[in-house]
Amino acid sequence: MRLAHPTLLLALAAACTPAPPPGPIDHRGADLTGANLEKAELAGALLDGANLSGANLRQANLAGVDLRGTVLADNTDLRGANLAGANLSGMDLTGALLSSAILTDADLSGARFRGSVERTDFRGANLENVELSWCSLRNADLRGARLSGANLDRAVMAGAHIEDTDLRVQPNVTVLQVGQSHCWNSATQLPESIELKKREQPHPRGPK
Repeated sequence: MRLAHPTLLLALAAACTPAPPPGPIDHRGADLTGANLEKAELAGALLDGANLSGANLRQANLAGVDLRGTVLADNTDLRGANLAGANLSGMDLTGALLSSAILTDADLSGARFRGSVERTDFRGANLENVELSWCSLRNADLRGARLSGANLDRAVMAGAHIEDTDLRVQPNVTVLQVGQSHCWNSATQLPESIELKKREQPHPRGPK
């Protein structure tokens, strides 16, 4: 019986070996200025040092991505993007558009925001020491977010979800801010200066 040539055996073995799973997308240090990445699948991508100035990332999936060290400027468009579990701690987000973004369980501690974060989902996010003064949080969802040390001075909170949220921050939120939110419950923690009767309030858009 004639044996197969060793080279053929090796080729057959290689063909039967499953390919290793693809690694994460690697854009470290890339210049993505103005790039169109709308609806891109970038979950878990490596983006350290990437320049995303002016990039279109609307509705992109960036779940779990560490964005520290990236450049978000000149209206980097993250509207509607999925940033669940992402790390944006300490970042300057004043040049990013984040309305309707999903930031559930994201680390935003020490980040700085400007302008509109309307309809943004911050449920369970770390918002400790964030700068949100003068921002519009209309219809944003802050349920369960950690806000220790956050600056909400003059922030617009009309229609915001603040159920299960600790709003005992400095400077204090005002009666007007809380009253406009329409959505607090018995677990909402308010500053001692606010004596509003806590009650269940349905959200104008209905439950999520």
